[in-house]
Amino acid sequence: MSDNELLSAISEMMDRKLEPIHADIIELKMDVRELQVKVENLETRVRNLQTDMKGVKSDIKELQANVKILQADVKELQTNMGHVQADMEAMQVRMENMEFGMKKMQIRMESDVSPRLQNIESCYLSTYQRYSKGAEQIDSMQMDIDVLKSTVIEHSEKLQRIS
Repeated sequence: MSDNELLSAISEMMDRKLEPIHADIIELKMDVRELQVKVENLETRVRNLQTDMKGVKSDIKELQANVKILQADVKELQTNMGHVQADMEAMQVRMENMEFGMKKMQIRMESDVSPRLQNIESCYLSTYQRYSKGAEQIDSMQMDIDVLKSTVIEHSEKLQRIS
């Protein structure tokens, strides 16, 4: 066997022995390509997540600012509620004083004013009745006076004629 034949035989034998390794390498290359695609997809997703996280961070900062504003508003409301409560308490004291005053007035009206009004009413009623009778008497007297007047005039005329 010549050197070329020997080399050729060795080459064939090596090719046969390396063929499964070569197939494995091809399979590994395909797997590596799939992994590269997956890694690229992961990198894209990571970039998208980073972008989303920037938005989330921005939203969180905005929420924190809004929370601070709300906290300030709540403190102001609490202060205002304290003032309102103090005003309500003062109002309640005033109302209690007014109720006490009203009760005193009611008692005074019942014990002092009402009996006086009843007395005044009875006086006016009796006076009215007297004046009412007096008015009727005055009307009757007026008629009598008118009759007397006309009679006196008539008699005066007759006396003047006679004299």
